[in-house]
Amino acid sequence: MLDVERAGQDKPFFCGPACAWMYVKYAWKSKGAVSPMPAQADFWSFITANSPSMQPAGIVPPPDPSYPKQQCDDCGISQQTGKTIWSCWSTSPEGLATTIKAHAPNLYGVEVKYPNIKGNGIDLMIAALDGTPKLPAIFTKTSVNHWCLLIGYLRDDTTRPDLPLVSLGSYNLNALYVLDPETAGSSGNPFLFVKASDFSSQYGSITCGTHSGEYPTLVPDYAWSFKLKPWWIWVVAVVSLAILIGLYVWAGS
Repeated sequence: MLDVERAGQDKPFFCGPACAWMYVKYAWKSKGAVSPMPAQADFWSFITANSPSMQPAGIVPPPDPSYPKQQCDDCGISQQTGKTIWSCWSTSPEGLATTIKAHAPNLYGVEVKYPNIKGNGIDLMIAALDGTPKLPAIFTKTSVNHWCLLIGYLRDDTTRPDLPLVSLGSYNLNALYVLDPETAGSSGNPFLFVKASDFSSQYGSITCGTHSGEYPTLVPDYAWSFKLKPWWIWVVAVVSLAILIGLYVWAGS
């Protein structure tokens, strides 16, 4: 389990800013550096100013909160009013990823994934937890687009009848460690210790719009993961390429 400091959300719709704060704070810690941390309100200001979306005109009733660059998903036409039903994100996946990239250490950003199979999303998140460096993953809880952090997991423990194994993705999991900015754990723990069966039902998909039925998941982006490979891997790659080129030239001569 990663030692991520929990931040409770300062306002009802600040789960996105709170998760950004937790991820960025831990990313700087993982890098072995310290950086002044913006307040959740500052993260919120960045999200609303830099989200790569545009709220459709004339939404009735207007969403709460509401801002010009808000992402709203088309959920079809209301049979009662004949108007489009919109589901608007307080913090969209792309808005959250953009905000984290702007505040995390260089090369410690995240990318948005939209797996349409729950197990694939869980595999992505566990890969983040086990990566180099090890970093948390961010996901939505249930279908209300509530952002949380995944910081650890318990797997393959057959000695816990209270935590039966559940096959999720490529793993047999007992439980998962979640930081929920809305709800702290019990007995003084900052994290929620969630049974795998419960997590499976809580890991939320999008209910409508372009990514309907998909699971918005933010994980460390593969670009910087590739850049952070140890130097000796680059040496092996270059030498291997030189050998292949040599063999090709020799075969053609």
